[in-house]
Amino acid sequence: MSNQATVRRETGRRPWWLGLAGICAVGVVAGVIVSLERSRAPAPLPPQGAAVMPASPAVPPAPVKPVFDIVRVSPQGTAVIAGRAAPNAEIVILDAGQEIGRTQADPRGDWVFTSGKPLPPGPRALTLTEHTPDGQAVNGTGTLFVVVPAPPIDPLLASRKPAAAVAVLTDTTAAPRLLQPGPAQLALGAVDYDEHGTLRFAGSAPPGALVRVYIDDKPVGDAVGDTTGQWSLSPAAPVPPGTHRLRLDQLGMGDQVVARVELPFTREPAPVVAMADGAVVVQPGQNLWEMARQAYGAGIRYTVIYEANRSQIRDPNLIYPGQLFTVPVSPPSSSKSR
Repeated sequence: MSNQATVRRETGRRPWWLGLAGICAVGVVAGVIVSLERSRAPAPLPPQGAAVMPASPAVPPAPVKPVFDIVRVSPQGTAVIAGRAAPNAEIVILDAGQEIGRTQADPRGDWVFTSGKPLPPGPRALTLTEHTPDGQAVNGTGTLFVVVPAPPIDPLLASRKPAAAVAVLTDTTAAPRLLQPGPAQLALGAVDYDEHGTLRFAGSAPPGALVRVYIDDKPVGDAVGDTTGQWSLSPAAPVPPGTHRLRLDQLGMGDQVVARVELPFTREPAPVVAMADGAVVVQPGQNLWEMARQAYGAGIRYTVIYEANRSQIRDPNLIYPGQLFTVPVSPPSSSKSR
């Protein structure tokens, strides 16, 4: 009997560490309750008479300005233009300040525009304006200059592959970018000369094409288009001052002429810009934009000089030292920038 009672007493006794665990658990729960009660307690009031500063209003983010990214213009003037803007903004495309179309940006801000009708031949100055969902009107910073080739006047050239359009993006905050370069075809890219009459030519041609250069119908050297479609040549004989005629012939099998470029140029005795009697001799480093800024005070009026010298300028982005241009004294009002 005594042994059985002893067993019952031992089995009914709780271990000492179980009571200690219970006390700790109660303490933890009490600490959590006190912490929660403190978090619900109201913030202390400022001292009586102290000024309460209102919360500063949130500053709205600056609007995203619309920009051009991709441009593809066919020789006939049909344009596909893409870019970025504020999400869900309405994009307005302007040509010299006149609207030519609208499109909508997606929630990421990407937009694409396809012209309903072809752009007319000649140089175009395209800009962007966006209307954001909150009612803001934001102008883009860049101007896209697009040159659409004119159809050939000579019926014999009508069957040839049409010339390609060129698109150049200019921005006051960045260097100009060529968004649509022309194909690798025979062209003159640069003409330079020094006071001794030494000439340097550079241009483009299909890779491996043979280019023969003539001055006043006399051959002065041959060049070959490299793998990137570029060629250069420095004739050995100097050229005297005066007006000359430059000719480039791309030769095929049997020295047959497959392409030709002819341009007049004037070599001045010294590289001095002559802006008198409505004429100017192009010097190294000049372009139509800079000439228009000197003549009219605004580079956007370069189209005035371009239209007055279309017989000498095949591409407004390519003019050459020695060319003699007419500079109208008073540009028409339609050419003014807006």
